[in-house]
Amino acid sequence: MYKKALFAISSLWLGHATRSLPIIKFYLEKWYKIDIVCFWDALNYLKNELKNFDIIFFEFKDYPALERWSWFSFYFMLVFDLIMTYYRIKKEQNFLKKIQAKTNYDFIFSDGKYWFYSKKTKSYILSHQVSFEIPKVFWFSQKFMDFFNKKYFSKFDMLFIPDYEDKDNNLAWKLSHANWISNINHKYIWILSSFSNISAQERKKERKKVNKLIIYLQLVVI
Repeated sequence: MYKKALFAISSLWLGHATRSLPIIKFYLEKWYKIDIVCFWDALNYLKNELKNFDIIFFEFKDYPALERWSWFSFYFMLVFDLIMTYYRIKKEQNFLKKIQAKTNYDFIFSDGKYWFYSKKTKSYILSHQVSFEIPKVFWFSQKFMDFFNKKYFSKFDMLFIPDYEDKDNNLAWKLSHANWISNINHKYIWILSSFSNISAQERKKERKKVNKLIIYLQLVVI
């Protein structure tokens, strides 16, 4: 009997979809049945890239894009967007329960979707931003945001961070190296990419990174 996995991919720009694509393809090659939750351009991108596979796609509205607008409107919209994000995150769990009522998944993989986890199914999340850069005017909210991130990331069986573990030599600086990160299960997995115009040697290196991530997932795929 085939195995089945659910991938919930953030649609805030295409970075989440492009870095999750090689992982999805890996499992498709292992004869997994894949369902994907996504939205807007990222959803269309994945549909096009995976058009030759039998995949069920679910369209689900994403969080608002933070750090938009400018000057005083930036601070107003930031507060508004954070509130909207909170309510949309809560809706994710209800949406997941409806899907799980019809399908039993072997694991759930979330890329930037905070509440696509399940207590009865192994759940993993991929995120390069485990902390937020808070504007100085909102310095007092830093602890709240850290608490918020730790709370949701800890609900997953493992947090995968696509960056280097070295605190002094990495890409996202403190965004991927929060002080509380040692208190939850996490792995730094270097950089994930799915560029189609890279050389065969570079593609082989990217493949090794994906394989490394699969090992960390602790799933029997062979």
